Amino acid sequence: MGVLAKMPRPSAAGSGNSKPKPAGSGNFNANANSADTRADEANSPDFPISGYQPRSHIVHVKTSRNNTIATLTDCDGNAIVWSSGGTVGMKKSHRGSSDVSYQAVLQLNEKAMKKGLDLLMESEGGVELRLNGYGAGREMAFRAVRAMGWNIRRVSDVTPIRHAGCRPKRKRRL
Repeated sequence: MGVLAKMPRPSAAGSGNSKPKPAGSGNFNANANSADTRADEANSPDFPISGYQPRSHIVHVKTSRNNTIATLTDCDGNAIVWSSGGTVGMKKSHRGSSDVSYQAVLQLNEKAMKKGLDLLMESEGGVELRLNGYGAGREMAFRAVRAMGWNIRRVSDVTPIRHAGCRPKRKRRL
């Protein structure tokens, strides 16, 4: 056993008082009543009073150069309705335009209404928007969700990004 282990340690407050502190009194403010602080936390908007927060639906929008696919899922990822550039009525290269992605998300809303989902209501919990890909319809799909009046809780980009992954294809020789 070393010399340092035998030396008395000063208290955390630095007052030289060697009395042990009671358990759980690390950052406790002695002037504040603990019941008052709990009541203040309960009235703050970040504190869940009942413990229930509605889980939001997820709108997945995958945009590519050739097409846009929009899918509405529940909070667990199970597909409820979907729409794409082809279901809107466009053929071949017209499916990759930005206007078609706007129409696809609008059609997604119509299909959700037919299924009985009313995502405009606050009780439904709103939607989380997940954008995937770098296609032309990316921005227009976001504008379409906003134009429908859905309560957007979160917007996230889930586009996969390579970090020096697989070896690229050889260069094309003409």
